[in-house]
Amino acid sequence: MISIFGCADVVVTKKYLHKFGIGSIVYVRRRAAVQGKLEAVAIKKVSRVTFVSDTAGNTSVFRYKDTLNGLWDEEDLVWQAEAVDLATAYWQRIKSEADQIIKKGCFSQPDGSC
Repeated sequence: MISIFGCADVVVTKKYLHKFGIGSIVYVRRRAAVQGKLEAVAIKKVSRVTFVSDTAGNTSVFRYKDTLNGLWDEEDLVWQAEAVDLATAYWQRIKSEADQIIKKGCFSQPDGSC
């Protein structure tokens, strides 16, 4: 029988999947959907924040830091294609509202006369 005793340092590394990686260029969802603007953000650091929930156990949420040290949650950021779709939908909605206003009155002259 062989017995080995001693001590050692153990390093445990856990890997988590997150949506955006370091160096990714992503866009702010709210600016695209509410203002129709595309605001690009470059990811500098990814941090994992754990919330304790009574029903679902531990839930991990990722927080992203951009190159200007702004902090973003994962749901605040989108890829370029989704940002373009959100901004396009915003401008189409604005255009349809403007068309309805124009149909109600005559705006061809500056003084409002036809």
